[in-house]
Amino acid sequence: MKHFTKILIVLCLFCVQSISASVTSDVIAAFRSGYSEAITRNLADNIELVIDNSDNIYSSQQTGRILAHFFEENPPISFKIVHQGKQENSEFVIGTLKTQSKEYRIYFLLKNDTIQQLRIE
Repeated sequence: MKHFTKILIVLCLFCVQSISASVTSDVIAAFRSGYSEAITRNLADNIELVIDNSDNIYSSQQTGRILAHFFEENPPISFKIVHQGKQENSEFVIGTLKTQSKEYRIYFLLKNDTIQQLRIE
């Protein structure tokens, strides 16, 4: 029984890690494709959103509309990860989004598998 419990704990930890990695990879893929809905479904209820010089706290619904508009105006060509880090229940990604008109520095912070902060500068 003790052996079964240890195996179960290891499997649970693996599943939690896989879910976190899945959320991050989904968001990265969304930036590469411009699919704002994939980002929106991983947002916290309220998120700090910075686009260029505009900085505010928005609901997930407002953020979704803003991102959809952003990708309509700036269709992505590529997204490259510059740096990525993880600590306990937090993870961040810094990348470069190349669009048809401009290159943007992207930063997003996940806590408990939800995006808390998103910067597009």
